[in-house]
Parts: sequence; C-alpha cells; structure tokens
Amino acid sequence: MVDWEEWTHPLTAKVENAGPVLYNNKVIHQDHLYGQLEVISRPLSFVGSRSIAAVQRDERDHKETARMLVRKACVLASEELIAEGKMGATRAEHESNSLQLVHRARIIHARIAEAALASNRPHPILSSSSKALHGSQTGLKPYTFDLKGANANRTRDEAKMGATIYKWAQKHRDGGEEGLYDNYRNCGANSDHTDELRDFVTNVLMELEDQERQSLANLHDSVNSALLVENFDRLANDTNTGLLPPRVSKEFVQTQWVLLGYVNRGIRNRGYDAAYRDMHAGGLGIVTSRALERVEIDEYTIDLQLLMKISGAFDYLSPTEAKAMGLDGTAQRVKISAAIDVHTRCLLALLIVPEGTTNSLALTLEMIYSDKSDISDAMGCVYTWLEYGAPELIAVDRGAAYITDPAYHILNSLGITNLGVPAGKPWLKPFIERVFSTMHEKLLARFSGRTFGDVVKRGENDSQERATLELSEFLKWMVRWAVDDYHNARYNALGTTPREAWKEATRYKRQRTLSNKEMRQAFGEVVQRRLGPSGLVIDNIRYDSDKLIDIWRTEGHQLNETRRWAGNIGTIDIRKVSDNGRGKWETAVVCDPYWLEKTAFDVRVWNAKRREINPEAEETRLLEIWKRDQRSKELKAQSQLFAVPRSKTTGKEMTDEHFDTHTDTAERRYLAGERREFLEDVVEGDTAPTPSQPAPQPYTPPDAGFDDDGVLE
Repeated sequence: MVDWEEWTHPLTAKVENAGPVLYNNKVIHQDHLYGQLEVISRPLSFVGSRSIAAVQRDERDHKETARMLVRKACVLASEELIAEGKMGATRAEHESNSLQLVHRARIIHARIAEAALASNRPHPILSSSSKALHGSQTGLKPYTFDLKGANANRTRDEAKMGATIYKWAQKHRDGGEEGLYDNYRNCGANSDHTDELRDFVTNVLMELEDQERQSLANLHDSVNSALLVENFDRLANDTNTGLLPPRVSKEFVQTQWVLLGYVNRGIRNRGYDAAYRDMHAGGLGIVTSRALERVEIDEYTIDLQLLMKISGAFDYLSPTEAKAMGLDGTAQRVKISAAIDVHTRCLLALLIVPEGTTNSLALTLEMIYSDKSDISDAMGCVYTWLEYGAPELIAVDRGAAYITDPAYHILNSLGITNLGVPAGKPWLKPFIERVFSTMHEKLLARFSGRTFGDVVKRGENDSQERATLELSEFLKWMVRWAVDDYHNARYNALGTTPREAWKEATRYKRQRTLSNKEMRQAFGEVVQRRLGPSGLVIDNIRYDSDKLIDIWRTEGHQLNETRRWAGNIGTIDIRKVSDNGRGKWETAVVCDPYWLEKTAFDVRVWNAKRREINPEAEETRLLEIWKRDQRSKELKAQSQLFAVPRSKTTGKEMTDEHFDTHTDTAERRYLAGERREFLEDVVEGDTAPTPSQPAPQPYTPPDAGFDDDGVLE
C-alpha cells in the first residue's frame, strides 16, 4: 500500500490526486516485463529531475555523437596544452595556437572515438574485427574528425579555429558533454509555409491521388496550376483574404504527399481491397507455445508438368484406380495438399490429390496422425520422417474441400478446433503459403516442364513438350526434399532448423497420438463381407473373433459391415448389416500374426505377387495336364467307356431331332401357318398326300438289335 500525497508528474506536468494505491510486486513485475515501468526518481538519489525538454543521451543519434566527439577532442586538447604550459587559458592564446590545438585534437579524437565506438558493441570482449552479430550496432560507421559539423558545405580554416574551441571549452565547463551537443536536431522545425497553404496543397493532392498514380512532376504542376487559379479567384472576388504563394517547390509537394499517409495513398492508388490485403498490419502475428498447437492446411497446383505414367508404386493400382489418378501418359499439372506445424515449421503431410477428390481434408489429416518413417525409408531419405501427432487447431481457407459436412464431421470427431480463414486474408495463414513458395523455388524450379505461373513469364517455353519427370519419380523427390532438405534448412524467423525445433518442442512433452481403434473410427473404410465358417475374408486375409463365431452359430452366412484402417490392417471393426446401423462395433483380429502391424499397401503388394505367373512353370503345368488327358482317353477307349449316340447311322443329328419332337415355339407356329381341321386339306377319294404336305414319316425307334449294356448314356 502506497499513500501518495498530491504530486505533479515531472514529464507530463499532470497533477495527481492524493490517496492510497495498492501497487504490489506482481503488478510491478508485469509492468517491468512489458516495458511499461518507468522510474521517475529513486530514494537517496541526488540526481536532479531532468527537464521535460531535455534530450537524453540514449536519444542522440550517431551523427550527433560524432559531432560532439570532435568538439570534446578539441576541448581536451585545450586542457592538455594548458596543463603542459604550452599555452594560456585566454581567448587570445587559443587563437594564436589554433593549429597546435587542431593537431592535438586529432590525436585525442582517435583515442576517444575508438572507446565510444566500442561501447556500442553488444559485449566488451568483441573487438572491432569481430564478426557483427545479428541486430548489433557493429555495422555503424567509425567516428571521423570532421570540423565541418552538420553543414557539409561549410569550409573552416583550421588556423582560425581557436576562438571556436575557446567557446566550446566554456560550454564544457558549464554543462559537461551535454553542453557540446549542437541543436541541429531542431533545424527545419519552423517553416515559412502557412497552415493555410499546407491545407490547400493537401486537398489538391487528395483529389489527384487515384489509381492512375501520377508522377511527382505531374503532381507538382497540378498544385502550382491550382495555386494560380485560386489567386485569380481571390483577386476577382476582391476578398480580404490574402493571396497564396504563386508557386511551391517540388520538395514541398513531396513532403505533403508523404504526409497523406502510406495506407491512405495505398487506398487511393490501389483500391481498398488491395490495400487492406497488402498493407494490413500484422501486429504480434501468430504466436504459439508448443508443437501441434496450430496446423495450417492448404492445396496447391504445382507449376510443373509431370508425365502421368504408371510406374513405380503405381504398378500395383487397378485399372480403375489408375484412371481415377489420371495416369494416361500425358503431361499434366497435379494438385498437392500439405500441412505444416506453425510452432516448428515441420511438414506433417504432403500428398497428391487426384482430380475430383472430395475427401482431401480427411486424407491430409490421416497423414498428419500417421507415422511416416516407412515413407521416408521407401523413398531413400537419409533422415526419418518422424513428425506426426494430434493437432489442436486446424487453419484452412474457404475452399470447396473444407466447407463440406464430412469435413466438419471429421474435425469434430477428432476434437480439432476448426479455424476457417476468410478469403483474401493471406496473413491469417502465412506459413503454408510460404512453404508452397519455397517448394517452387527450391524443388520445382530445378526440373524442366515449368509453367512459370503465367504466360508472360513463360514466354516461348513449351512446358508440355519439355516435361521429363514422371509422377512416381516426382513423389520421391518431393518427399526427399521435405525430409532431407526443408527440415534441415535454417530459417531466420525460426532461429534454427524445423527438425531441431521439433526435437526441442517434444523433448519433455511428447506429441499426442491416436490408438488404432481411434484411427479406424476416424479414417477406416467400411465394406460389407459375408461371414463363413472360417471367419471374414478381406483381400485374402482372414479375420476371426468370438463375436463372429457366435454370429456364425446363430445366423450362419450373415452379411457384416467391416471397418478397416489402411495404416494397420491387423485388427478390424465388425457389426451385422441386419442391425441397420444400431449395432455396436466389435473388434476382430487377423488370424495370421504376420499381418498384425502391416498396412493395406503391404497386402496389395502381397496379392499382386500371388497373381504373378512364371511362364516356364505355367507351360510345364499345362503340358502335364494335356498328357494326363491323353492317357485318360486311351484308357477309356480300351475299356469302351466312351459315351455313344443312340444310332450309329444318324449320330448326333438323330439325337437332336428326338429331343425336339414335342418342342413347340412361336417361330414354329408362324412357319406352320394357320390352324387346320383334321383332314381338312384331303380330297375325297384321293388318299395320296398333296405336294405341299409331304407324307409324315413314321418314327423309327433305335436299333433293337444293338446291345447298349455297359455303354454310358
């Protein structure tokens, strides 16, 4: 508790009322940390209160100090010569020994200038030859002995400097070093231009400043013409108002133009939207304190033509999947989706998004949560891609892939805060935008087939004809760039490399991850499979559990829903389709322990190898089958085990006719004509058949003398 009497603030001259104030140590400490604490005076301190108009030493710039050191060197030279008895202390003695004073002052200046320059260095052990640290003042120009002072056009005769040095010595005796500082900092404060003239010129400039962006010369001419017309009007109206100056200098016009303000000029000559986008003050910017606190996601169509060929890992795709990926052999640009951790600048996801993909956010989130060490190993990276975990906040723009109901649902199910960045506000997610720019400069620019972003920059470069990089190889270089190049590059804003920043951020607090069951709930693929006596089979991999055995015992071949995550196919979730979504998901485990920690890609490769055929072995197998068939035919012929037709003479035709005897079809009825009564077309007394109606042949049964015992029918 501080009981203040009525007092006057020495800087603002404000009278503060008397009264008690509670000012505890915590408040003082916080004010001190944020630079809000200012010590006005201390107990038992005999330093007099400084004047409000007094200039403090820390407010002096380098040029002012340089001029003061020249004067101080001259004063110290005067004191040394007087102490040595080489001259007197009078003005006349100073004038007669002017050259000697200047010569001694040069020697002294070299000593005190070096000491003054050394005091500006961040640490006393650094010498003038040491490498300048970032942000230090070691890059300032050295102090030189220049008698011209602030006016570079002044010429001073060193033989006539005695009287001036005598005046400087008197100022030094009265005010010390502060008395040696000049008042050039106040030059130009008073101007002959009136406020009326300034206001008039400002109004003219505000009318002229627009998106045509006229030059300074045009603005100067327009201001002078406006002054001329204004004076004509005042003379014509015979007002008592005085006339304005007929002309103003170009420097004055430029000064008033600058006083319009940087943002104000930007709004007028570029438009409000463009000025707001490019001139918006960032303030503190985005501040984070831990890894995965904020993750930014965006998509980017690369400025590089790639050959969309089926090669590498794409050899295991089905024709439908290859078509969906656009692998038709042509040169195309592809879209990638990336995610970056703001705190460490580490890339958490980097993947190709095929055209027409609607769940790109889910695919990117899955990669953020997944361990990517297998990917870096497969691509031949020296380092391992170990950066993954559960993000707390996701910053995305208002793209079509990020404003769908499935996108909102998956973010909500994972407990992630969704920060939707408004369009046209790039400073709200600047880190992912910068990553794409870095990728273009460091990776894409090294390969042929660049599109250069626009036709002007591309010129005559035919990017499709110059495309040489295949998609599968591009994926390899992209991953290696991210893991071995980008994560190991030092960035000034970060102060270290992204890899080292991640290690430091996760040293004492490991990143939060999800279990396999949670990953299946968020990213699992749901398919239907029918239950069999040996369990469920998915991609030739068998799964079983007590729950599946119970379902088999009670309901047999029941159709079940299965949910499997591609990152680990060792376990799946199952429930009956007949429950209509109301059943509880149960866990089933793979029967073969070999598949417990395998991925869906491992299964795809395994199935592809199962379908591979050895041509030589297949030829041998088929020849063996043919030999067996030939031997079987021989043995059947010897034992008369071949099936024979009913008649040796008619053979197969007779058998077909016998089977078709009572067959009736619409075609046969049409060909037979209209229905006739019995014997309707027979002439009385004539028993011979008409030519159009051939006599029916009686049916002859099979040869009765043929013994068909032992013959297969």
